[in-house]
Amino acid sequence: MGLILVVDDERDIRILAADIIKTLGHTPILSPDGQHAYELLKVNDSIDLLITDIFMPKMDGRELIRKFRGNNEHSKIPILAMSGYISHKEIPTLFDLGADAFLDKPFSYNDFENIIRKLLKK
Repeated sequence: MGLILVVDDERDIRILAADIIKTLGHTPILSPDGQHAYELLKVNDSIDLLITDIFMPKMDGRELIRKFRGNNEHSKIPILAMSGYISHKEIPTLFDLGADAFLDKPFSYNDFENIIRKLLKK
């Protein structure tokens, strides 16, 4: 199944996302911030899906998406952006940067599961 990188500075969100990902038969990799995630992405070309929070220390989700999409090797890998603090007027800018989907936090199990399934089918 898929290898999914989950980037969020909130430990509880990382653990919840990892549990759902495992239940779906995929393998999660957890990262506490954008800089750490970007370093992982540079050395791991097996990532099938990137899930990132927007507001994080060291490197926020916007910058992570921008850098990730700037690497041609990663141009086809889907990105799910998540936030509990972004206004709905700002969501289109995430799509402009290269996100494929957006999910409000806190999220429901069903919403998270459905969006992962959808993104991995692309």
